[in-house]
Amino acid sequence: LQKGEFSFGKKGKGIILGFKLADTLRVRIGSKIILSAQNMHAEVASAAFRVTGILKTNNMGLDERAVFIDLNKMRKMLGVPEGVSQIAVIVQEQDQLAQVQADLQKRFSDLDILRWDELYPALMQSKVIMNGFNMVISGMIFCVAALGIFGVILVSVLERIREFGIMLAIGTRFSLIRNIILAESFFLGLIGFVFGSLIGGANLYYFKVYGLDLSAFSDAFDEFGMDAITYAVIRPSYFLTAFAAVLLATFFSVLIPLRVLKKSNPIEAINKV
Repeated sequence: LQKGEFSFGKKGKGIILGFKLADTLRVRIGSKIILSAQNMHAEVASAAFRVTGILKTNNMGLDERAVFIDLNKMRKMLGVPEGVSQIAVIVQEQDQLAQVQADLQKRFSDLDILRWDELYPALMQSKVIMNGFNMVISGMIFCVAALGIFGVILVSVLERIREFGIMLAIGTRFSLIRNIILAESFFLGLIGFVFGSLIGGANLYYFKVYGLDLSAFSDAFDEFGMDAITYAVIRPSYFLTAFAAVLLATFFSVLIPLRVLKKSNPIEAINKV
């Protein structure tokens, strides 16, 4: 609530507007507004209201176009009988949506039971696009991380190629050397993952509690219906995905150094300084 009070007055003649709509209409608290709409009989009905409150919801549709009036006043103005026209049910577990929809449709066969993605397909498309965009960005980040791991492992193998050559010359199987390099690489990757997870988890927890305050750019965020303070969300999938990515990046980063070592001649490797 930016201005006024969240009230429709004693006689229900108050009206609450989104702040964007209030700016467009150039009204303030106490201003008079004539609200016109088509009623149930396809006739134009209108009523006078006084602005009692101005809201900011960070929902562009509500802030730019929606008005809030007393329910009884709305029914009288539009000739709508008592009752409701729509009920929204929030399901916490997304994997239960289909089952909940089937149960409700079976119980209320005369009603339209729609999931949010069926009611607003554009939102579902936006979600799919955003997930794809996030996957591309994550892939680029982990490719950079893989290049860093590859550089460390390659230098580590090339600097010890003389030692590995001596081991091969005295009869050590290449599979044993390969297992040593793999174990060393995965150990280094695990250490990096643990420290990275601790630092990243601490940062996420801080922003989950206190949020990222971008109030200096609040006007720009308002244009897109976004809150100036963003709070982080912590999910186990973040760390599981990062762990799998580190393992894969470490594995593929070791392949080329191992190939270089396998092709090297033990005698030439021993003679290298």
